[in-house]
Amino acid sequence: MSARGGKKRCKAVSKSAKAGVLFPVGRIGRYLRKSTHHFRIGAGAPVYMAAVIEYLTAEILELAGNAARDNKKGRVTPRHILLAIANDDELHQLLRGVTIASGGVLPRILPELLARKKGNKFIMPSPKHQSSAVNVIIPPPKAKPAKPVPPPPLKKAVTAASKKQTAPPPPSAPALSKDKGRSAKGKVRDLLRCP
Repeated sequence: MSARGGKKRCKAVSKSAKAGVLFPVGRIGRYLRKSTHHFRIGAGAPVYMAAVIEYLTAEILELAGNAARDNKKGRVTPRHILLAIANDDELHQLLRGVTIASGGVLPRILPELLARKKGNKFIMPSPKHQSSAVNVIIPPPKAKPAKPVPPPPLKKAVTAASKKQTAPPPPSAPALSKDKGRSAKGKVRDLLRCP
């Protein structure tokens, strides 16, 4: 009990501690109310926003720490943050229009400026002030192998007809067997009919 006779007052617990986040929930709620004064702000909105900002910050700092470690540095700089965001597809899409102060630019060399290898020699493009021609040799495109052309359809028909004509005629031995049962008049008629 206190000296005044009332209950002992409990220790104040912040909204951030109640929510279990590190970012200030009360301050974010105040900023929300100040910037959107004509809207009603729920009690869970600043908590949710603080959690989202904390997650994004932790993700960026983890990737930036990896970039600093890759560059053998012990301190994270804005350059490391820029490289971390650029190497992550989702963060790069989210922060596409953001400029980071003292971040520099992304390393990129145009392929036209790189040396090309031909055989065992590198061929460098000549500087523009020496001559207007470029010394880069580009190999010609590979020729496609020619497809065999099928013969025209008339030749196929001629060859098929010639195969039919060159076939040997059937033997004439069965003709004798037909004559056995005929009379002499029938044989004479057959001879007269033939030209």
